[in-house]
Parts: sequence; C-alpha cells; structure tokens
Amino acid sequence: MLDKKRNGKTAILSLKKSCPELPELLMQFSASIAGTGLAVLFSVIQKVTYSRVPFCTSKLLNTGIGFGLVWLSWEVSRLRDTVVYISKSSGKLNMKEEEMTRKLDRCVKEVFFRAATLMAVAVLRLA
Repeated sequence: MLDKKRNGKTAILSLKKSCPELPELLMQFSASIAGTGLAVLFSVIQKVTYSRVPFCTSKLLNTGIGFGLVWLSWEVSRLRDTVVYISKSSGKLNMKEEEMTRKLDRCVKEVFFRAATLMAVAVLRLA
C-alpha cells in the first residue's frame, strides 16, 4: 500500500513536469486513431455501395473495427483532458493526490478496456 502511494505521488509529479508534451502526444494519438477508424468506415461504406453482396460478416466486423477505433480515440482524448485538468488544477485546487491518481487510473483502465475490446473484434475478424 505504501509503495502504491509513493508511485502515485511520483506519477502526479511526472504529470506536472510533462505538462506541454504529454497532452500533445495524447492528442496526436487520438487524432491518428480516429483518422484510421474513419478511413475503415469509409472503406466499408464504399464496398457496401459498389458490391453485389451488400452485407456480409467481414463488412460487419470491419465496421465494428472502425467504430471501435473511433471509440478508443474518444477515450484517449478523455485521458488527455484528465491529464490537462490534473496538471493545471493540482496547484490551484486542494485536490488530494489519491483523488487525482484515482481519476487517472480510471481513465487509463478505460483506455485499456477499449483497446482490449478492439483487439477482440480484430481477432474475430481474422478468425
């Protein structure tokens, strides 16, 4: 328990120090993930429009991958907003470090969950 508190404090200090770089990196990740998702969705729309078989399993799973990428991008953007909020308001407001680490952990776990869900859909697509 003590080690987790120490790691949480160092994580918050690291967030404070990396204020301009980390949100920019997360924004670039979010934009690239969303762009890839939209490209997959537009590809599926084009294939549905110009093919003889309008819907099949592969097109449905590709649509799931496209929406999953956009869904993941949305959560990465939310993680970026959380990082910015923590780094800017940690000095002004008297937020407890446990509360800040809890918010950050929740966002990171949500990103991992969405990434795992997307990987499951991709495995179904390849199987």
